[in-house]
Amino acid sequence: MHSGAGSGPAAEPTAPSARGAASSPTADDAPAGEPGGPPAHGPSGRPGGGHERRGLEFERVVFFSDAVFAIAITLLALEIRVPELEPPAGDALAGALLDLIPGIAAYALSFLVIALFWMGHHRIFHFIVDYDYRLAWRNLFFLLGVAFIPVPTQVIARYGDLPLATMFYAATLAVVALLEFAVLHYAAGNPQLLRAGTSPRLAEYVGLRILAMAAVFGLSMPLALLNPSAAQLSWALIPLIQTALSRRYPDEHRQRE
Repeated sequence: MHSGAGSGPAAEPTAPSARGAASSPTADDAPAGEPGGPPAHGPSGRPGGGHERRGLEFERVVFFSDAVFAIAITLLALEIRVPELEPPAGDALAGALLDLIPGIAAYALSFLVIALFWMGHHRIFHFIVDYDYRLAWRNLFFLLGVAFIPVPTQVIARYGDLPLATMFYAATLAVVALLEFAVLHYAAGNPQLLRAGTSPRLAEYVGLRILAMAAVFGLSMPLALLNPSAAQLSWALIPLIQTALSRRYPDEHRQRE
């Protein structure tokens, strides 16, 4: 009867739907980066597979940079050719070794210059903890210049007494220094890429060290028109200027972490 059915106790609502909603994971409940979950983000807030993955990607950028530096230095040494003499060599070997002196001097000079670039790069990436593709491209252009250094090294080794050879070498290294400064300048202008608490004076100190190289090499070019040897000697000002900067910025010079 309708009246009996209506007066009986009301049926309790079943809870499977509530329990099912609690037990079935939603997109927000799934771990970041997993299927059905929200996209993972790196330290700078971009999709990239989480902090760990972004860290590995950043390390690849640094490792690749170090590899380019190592290859550039290796190519410098490979360009020094051992003299081939007909036996018995005798006194001819002494003369042939003397002929290698310009090449060895150019190798030593470029080795030291690349070492200075590497030290600057090392300092920059000590306070950079993340990257974006604009920074990556700037770094690649800088590495392009580093990998090219063996070419002007061979030019100045063979034709170091000519003004054009000295100017070509100086111009190349001035451009490479400016490319390294572009990496620093971009990173310093994007705080999300930097280690928390990075002092602006640290970026200023590293930038002045790099610009000192660009200035000395650049200013030596007109001097090379008058005296190539004097222009080459002027490059010795670079470590002197950098030493003076380290005394003006003692805390930043000692900072490694």
